[in-house]
Amino acid sequence: MTYDRYGLSGIHKFRTFPTLTDLCLKIVKRNIRLIEDLGGIEEPIAKRIVEDATVEQFRRLEDRNPGFDLDNEKRWKDFTLEKFSIPPSKTKTPPNKSTWKKQYRYEEKKAAKRIRNIQKKLKMVDKKAEKERKRKEIKMTAHSYTKRKRINSQRQAARTGSTQKRKPFNWEGKIGLAKTSVSGRRRVPLRGNWRLKPSKFSKLEKLKMNVRKQNFNPRNRIVSRTTRKAPTTTQRRNKEPPNQNYHQKILEQEKRFKLIEEKRKRAAKILKQERRKRASSVSNSITNSIINSDYNHNKKKKDKKKKRRMTKEQKRQLAILNKLSFQKKN
Repeated sequence: MTYDRYGLSGIHKFRTFPTLTDLCLKIVKRNIRLIEDLGGIEEPIAKRIVEDATVEQFRRLEDRNPGFDLDNEKRWKDFTLEKFSIPPSKTKTPPNKSTWKKQYRYEEKKAAKRIRNIQKKLKMVDKKAEKERKRKEIKMTAHSYTKRKRINSQRQAARTGSTQKRKPFNWEGKIGLAKTSVSGRRRVPLRGNWRLKPSKFSKLEKLKMNVRKQNFNPRNRIVSRTTRKAPTTTQRRNKEPPNQNYHQKILEQEKRFKLIEEKRKRAAKILKQERRKRASSVSNSITNSIINSDYNHNKKKKDKKKKRRMTKEQKRQLAILNKLSFQKKN
């Protein structure tokens, strides 16, 4: 049955109405996961129901309904060709000369095995990378000794363009330049530098230079009375050996200190005990006095209350006396 959708506009496009079976099949396909038994349904309708089913759903329906012909071989062929890559020469018949269902299971197991092998390889690669990382960490954190860099004289000459060697350091005196005057004549050099000799020196300057040389040179230095001379080799040999009982004396001293410490601790313990006893005795005496005072106070209160209370006879006598006194007054 058809109808004109755009009849008024002049464009004629026809659309078919869905039948009742089509609508029912649409709802059944949506809820195919809930279907278990296909008994009582015609085979062509059952085939239409299974058109959009997944592998798990089709397998479940096939196992539950063994007598039903749902184009099983065709469906399994479609499933295998969709999921797995099979050469086009082997698409007509199964490669292993078996059913397409068995072929699907075989390809599924093969793919699972391939995935497991890939996972193992990845784990091995990760382990190797972890070992390498740990080795590098150990290398970076471990104590290492760096070698002193040696300067090659030829390389230095090639870089700087000179082959002059460095002068050895003068341990006898400081190397320094002499001060020059405005006219250009050299003055007396700096202290301790007697090697730089000017062109002309007076006698006084020469004497000063000799004295400085003697004072600054450690070999010719004059030792003062206050300073002590270094011991010679003979004196070092004839030196008395160290006291052998030195360690024993230290041990005895430590024992004495320990005994003194123990005595001090005992005295402190005894003092603590005495203070506790005094505090407990004082607290007991205070509590007893408080209890006694409370008892006496309560006793006095009770006595006063007893005095205030009067018997019925005493009250009658008082009433009679009051009446008599009132009559006398009137």
